[in-house]
Amino acid sequence: MSTTVRSVCLVPSGLLNFEGKIMPNAYAFADMDGDSQRELIVGAMSGKLAIFKGLSSPDSAYNYTVDGCITSIVTYNMVVETPEDEGAKTRKCVILVMTAEGTCYIFHREGGGDSGASYAVHSHFSIPLNVSTSEILGVKLVVGTRDTAIHVFDVEHLDRIKKINQFVVPGEVEAFLRSHEAPTTTLLVCLQSGEVLEMTIDDDAAPSSSFDVLEHGEDLTCGRSYILSGVKAKGIQSCDAYGYFNGHVKLKDRDTGSVRWSIQLPDALLKMATINLFQDGDEEVILCCWNGDVYIVNTVGSQLKFTIPFSITAFFSGSLSVVQNGGSEDVLFCATTSGGILFYVGIGQSIRHIRHDSVVRPPHMDVITHSALYDAIDTPAKRRDVLLALRKHLPRMQIENGDAPTLQECIRACVYAPNAIMDPPPPAVVDTDNDTAPANDMDSASTSNGVEEIVEVHATVVNVVVAAEEDEGNAEFHVKDDVMTRT
Repeated sequence: MSTTVRSVCLVPSGLLNFEGKIMPNAYAFADMDGDSQRELIVGAMSGKLAIFKGLSSPDSAYNYTVDGCITSIVTYNMVVETPEDEGAKTRKCVILVMTAEGTCYIFHREGGGDSGASYAVHSHFSIPLNVSTSEILGVKLVVGTRDTAIHVFDVEHLDRIKKINQFVVPGEVEAFLRSHEAPTTTLLVCLQSGEVLEMTIDDDAAPSSSFDVLEHGEDLTCGRSYILSGVKAKGIQSCDAYGYFNGHVKLKDRDTGSVRWSIQLPDALLKMATINLFQDGDEEVILCCWNGDVYIVNTVGSQLKFTIPFSITAFFSGSLSVVQNGGSEDVLFCATTSGGILFYVGIGQSIRHIRHDSVVRPPHMDVITHSALYDAIDTPAKRRDVLLALRKHLPRMQIENGDAPTLQECIRACVYAPNAIMDPPPPAVVDTDNDTAPANDMDSASTSNGVEEIVEVHATVVNVVVAAEEDEGNAEFHVKDDVMTRT
């Protein structure tokens, strides 16, 4: 994993007007009016509830105030009969708002068109105190509490809601997440102690016995845990991102358990989210620190950073309508302590040239093709050997090594390689029972020579890129103590 971070300046696309502090799980996205466009629903500790319809207006389309501190919001698509057609059924989306004081309020939409529509409290029922998060699994409402318990309610019939199960877990519940791979009865549970559980929520599940520990807290100081399940990218089956309050984050292959990258943030981690920046199906992990620094990390570990100029209480992303023709795009939302919700639209367009073109601009290419380095990478075969040596030395770094890699692909791989490439390779494991030890020694020597070559090429590429930046008068890279960083 590269320790170099490229810093960029991103200006918020806008601000949604909302007064009050939003808890980390007090938001939801849902299509409330059946127009195929999702709305943003948020709640505050003061009890204020707001629904924003798109981003065209900074003001909410609907407001309400409940009696209590809103800690979690979920939506539920219930089946209802259609009055106009006897026997026919349709789906209706309702909002379930949880408060720390032990009440769940159920809101539903009333009225006809947009001008005459409104939202009202359908009913409310008692839930445990200190609820911190909630999730809908089928017809079940699952709520987690600060009292180390998880409670399950049957909400199929809103007029006859009943509690059907309760689980005891080894820590305060921070957040829920539906498992990307598992059935709809499986829930991922993040605890304040740093553990991540995988729970099966069945009607006949025995209390306090239906969970597996997916990830243990690394130590007593790691703090609360976070998880993102099923991070998508080309050539990757399934990856899960694990984060901890102490700033340690890692991306693991769900099938093999191998770590693709691991980073240590310089500040405490507030929240994680995923976002599709380039509308190509590949998701990137976004990490928000308590000091306002936000890191964007793709599945191969390339990092970008920008800073939010306000203190943040909640951080999340979601697909929302952003254009007039009904299209949608992933949007990043940041709820501030000073009131209002900042949002960022089109981040991918802002950083596309940085992700893909920054190190292979014409000034760089011209310097490289006229340097002594070019003799080592002037043919596809030579470039293939360089990438192969790089991949062998850094197996966790995902490098495409085709039959005829381009000069741009080779340069980009060298520049974005982790600084660990400068470290000596780990010693080869010697099998004393193997009679072919001399052959293994020969392989080791060959690998060592390949490593020396790739280190030399890597260092030369870095120096050439830095020189090109300095000559251009707009240096993006600089080297200090043999470590390249990006400004």
